[in-house]
Amino acid sequence: MSENRKLTIARDTVIYMLAKAVEAVLGFVTLKAYTSYFDTTLYGRYDLVNKCVLIIGPICMLWLQHGVTRYVNTYEAKGEGKSFYSTVFFTWLTIALAVLVIGGAGLALVTGAFAHVEGVARFLTDYRPDWLWLALLCIVTYGAGQLVAAIAGARRRISLSLFISLFSATMKLLIPVALSQTYGARVEWILIAWIFCDLVAALFGSIRLGIWRQVSLSAYSRPLLTLLLAFGVPLIGNFITTTVLNNSDRFLIASFADASQNGVYAANYAIAAAAVTTLTMGASRGSYPNILKAWSVKDEALTVALISQAVRLFLLITLPAVVGLAVLSPRVAALALDEAYHGGALVIPFVGFGLMLLGLTEYSNKHWELSANTKVIFRNSAISGAVNILLNIGLLPRFGYMAAAVSTFLGFLVYFLLSKLGSHKYIRWTIPWQTYARIFAAAAAMGAGVLALSVALPAAWYWFPVLVAAGVGIYSVILAMTGELAGEWQFLRNKLSAIMGKQKQSH
Repeated sequence: MSENRKLTIARDTVIYMLAKAVEAVLGFVTLKAYTSYFDTTLYGRYDLVNKCVLIIGPICMLWLQHGVTRYVNTYEAKGEGKSFYSTVFFTWLTIALAVLVIGGAGLALVTGAFAHVEGVARFLTDYRPDWLWLALLCIVTYGAGQLVAAIAGARRRISLSLFISLFSATMKLLIPVALSQTYGARVEWILIAWIFCDLVAALFGSIRLGIWRQVSLSAYSRPLLTLLLAFGVPLIGNFITTTVLNNSDRFLIASFADASQNGVYAANYAIAAAAVTTLTMGASRGSYPNILKAWSVKDEALTVALISQAVRLFLLITLPAVVGLAVLSPRVAALALDEAYHGGALVIPFVGFGLMLLGLTEYSNKHWELSANTKVIFRNSAISGAVNILLNIGLLPRFGYMAAAVSTFLGFLVYFLLSKLGSHKYIRWTIPWQTYARIFAAAAAMGAGVLALSVALPAAWYWFPVLVAAGVGIYSVILAMTGELAGEWQFLRNKLSAIMGKQKQSH
């Protein structure tokens, strides 16, 4: 059973990561389009509006999303899906209405009665009222889309999850480009695309999952809401502190420097985030449902084995991607960004390795997540966030946005160390040291080979696929020679043999 679960994790992880790789490519193309349409100052302002949506939205909804991910399969198995979905829906609706009423009242005052106050007037000159109203709608639709995506992922509805994410990535490129070509480049088009994509994800996903058929006000459960609150609310604090690690640098750069520097930093940060975060999400969606099932039947040994397998697969795929980004960061920036943004290419490796550490931290946190002791996660992330802010305040005025990149990496490193050392006595990864040695050695050899080849080849864009192919080849050959991929190759051979056997029987 353990080996079957491990292979299931491997299969699901590979499927998700392949799809996320496509999503990352779309993200790079989207980033190229956005930075071509907007100068560094306008992009820097858009980035801050976007970050406000991605901070306020999860503060309102993330606790519910985490609770849904944790308990949806439990209630489905008990035949209490109607109570579960009814409680989740009406809780979401209450929060959404509160956001619209409170946020709408606040914006009405800012853009109306207080619009002529000197400081407010300057703010509204830089951040147009249209942006702010659309951003308010984004907060609500984003929460709905993320909830449905969480349910689909937890229930291992892989095809639905992939459709939602790939549809969203495609439309966030096509809609702003089409509207910009027709009516001129405007930040509003990006926000409209976000609203549209999240609405489609929420409506289509909930229909496919059969959620609407199970929603009834009479089935609403206060005890269930209490359970979701107890599990999820401490994670709001964790999200806030993790957000400090991820995003406080943007606001500090805008304060100590200007929106233009933030635009350069944010665009290069987005390259690393598009690559690493999509891989992290793919790995998490491929592994977490299986880990959760093992924990739910109180099989601690299997839970540890599955977490270890998930960590191995995460390193196996993510480490070479981050090393490749680091050695090719100038070429990647040249491909993905307009020329005005190329100077920030050195941001990419620091952020890439930092986000990889954040991905590993999620596996270290699994013990506290599964045992619902999320206060420890909050404490560790709070310490790390404080380190990041203090480093930024001390270094940004002197070194500019590169200080933010270094501070981000160090903050994530502190978070990982606190989590790993704290969880070691509860869940110890059962990964042989030889596995670590093989993966790190193969990634280092790949990085050295790609760097040497990059120096030798011209800077033209068409050489980039050659460099990527060379990196994949070097890495794969070394891992195959060391035997690290023996289990995966055997799994593929067995699958091919089974397929061939079925074809012979049909003839």
